[in-house]
Amino acid sequence: MLILIDDTYNSYGTFEELTLFIEAIRRWDIGAIGTLPDYMKFIYKTLFDVFGAIEEDLTREGRPYSITYPKKLFEQKRGHVPSTVECSMKQYGASEDEAIRVILEQVADAWKDLNEAMLKPTAVSMPLLERILNYCRTMEFVYKDDRDIDAFSDPTKIKEQVASLLKDPIL
Repeated sequence: MLILIDDTYNSYGTFEELTLFIEAIRRWDIGAIGTLPDYMKFIYKTLFDVFGAIEEDLTREGRPYSITYPKKLFEQKRGHVPSTVECSMKQYGASEDEAIRVILEQVADAWKDLNEAMLKPTAVSMPLLERILNYCRTMEFVYKDDRDIDAFSDPTKIKEQVASLLKDPIL
């Protein structure tokens, strides 16, 4: 989902289309889908459905406070998408250093939850769960950079690691 939205912003959306998309997210109403170009309707509906499903799961687990709606992410001028650190600074009234500390604590807690869940019996097959876990590991590797630009935005940062895997694969 992140890649789809990122690519839409960076490559496909016109300024006018992105303005409509931002306004739809600010409204956070499925009825706003009618204002969007056809190719954005799928993105908006999927985003809306995913956050709804996450909210249901977290509410069932007794953690409804854990969801942050995307409309909170689109409150800066000119359609700039704020970083997680900027959102945390605004949400908690924190300094940049404090926001980073809070985010790193949340990431650590999420890893604990994920690891704990991997140890519990489940109806979901272990190979599927391992793929999900590996996807999470990949995302942390690609995005983990406290202050500098991440490897998603600048893939040259992980060029040597990728080349190493291709040259000397882990079997």
